[in-house]
Amino acid sequence: MKSAFQIAMEGNTPDGVKHIERELTLYVLLHDLQDIKELATDEETHEQWNVKTDDPNVRMRIRLTDGVEYTATTKEKTRNQFETIETEQLVSRDFFEALKKMSKDGYKKTRFNIPVEGKKTIWEVDVFKTASGENSLWVKVDYEFERGDDKLPELPFEYKELIAPDLQEGYEDEIDRLWNREWMKLDGYEET
Repeated sequence: MKSAFQIAMEGNTPDGVKHIERELTLYVLLHDLQDIKELATDEETHEQWNVKTDDPNVRMRIRLTDGVEYTATTKEKTRNQFETIETEQLVSRDFFEALKKMSKDGYKKTRFNIPVEGKKTIWEVDVFKTASGENSLWVKVDYEFERGDDKLPELPFEYKELIAPDLQEGYEDEIDRLWNREWMKLDGYEET
């Protein structure tokens, strides 16, 4: 189960009620994972799958958190590129396993939650494994920002490279490489 801190930081609970999520995703190449581990106030393990949908404006994922909490989440695009309508619901293990049969792109990851200094928000840093079983130094970083935020806080850790696909163009191939070649999929790698 999520701690009270995690629920407060996320601002929502998996109760099946729609809410607006304001989020910016970054892909960051780290020097090492030491800073992330030291700065994190907690960590979670996730097994996460994308459920196949026919609508390009709606995504659905299922997630097993820390081996005990099963959730299903939908994310609907809005006119604002940084906002989605998110609905998250607790589900049973049986329901998770049934949806998993209809899913693709499964990943296991460790999420490190790092508080943003002076704010009620957090950096969610997702560390994936490579095919060799090592932690990848390429990480996915989500920042769920509050209404009225007009400046992205500085990342609290050192890095070699940063890709902000919501703010930069021309990185689609690199991001695709991360998801399909760098990070180990539970359902195998795509053929090239």
